[in-house]
Amino acid sequence: MRLFQYSILACLMICIIADDEDEEAGPDSEERTMQPPTVTGVRERCSFKPDQTNCAGHNFPRRWVYRRATDTCEPISWPTCWSHNGVFRRCRRCMKVCTRHKKGAAWRRRIRQFCRKTARGHWKKHSLN
Repeated sequence: MRLFQYSILACLMICIIADDEDEEAGPDSEERTMQPPTVTGVRERCSFKPDQTNCAGHNFPRRWVYRRATDTCEPISWPTCWSHNGVFRRCRRCMKVCTRHKKGAAWRRRIRQFCRKTARGHWKKHSLN
């Protein structure tokens, strides 16, 4: 059983490290591989409408949704039984897909700083201390 747990933990760590390396790879690495989404696709992907279903007994992990009024992404405690439309697992991904003003390294640095600050605020608000 411990071997299974260690292998799962190792896979998780590899995924986290690989994700961080992708984000720090450079300004052109992601732009070359990703095709820009269509306007309708972005509009659908970045519009969040919460379901009105009863989710008693479900997990409520932190996810990110885009707010058009502020042109930023905000953390929410998202019930796993709701629809996945307009919900992102990571702040950076939400900001990259949905924000309107996208320009170079300064823009990526702004996203990184915004996501860290917002995540810290979310954890402070929802911590038990």
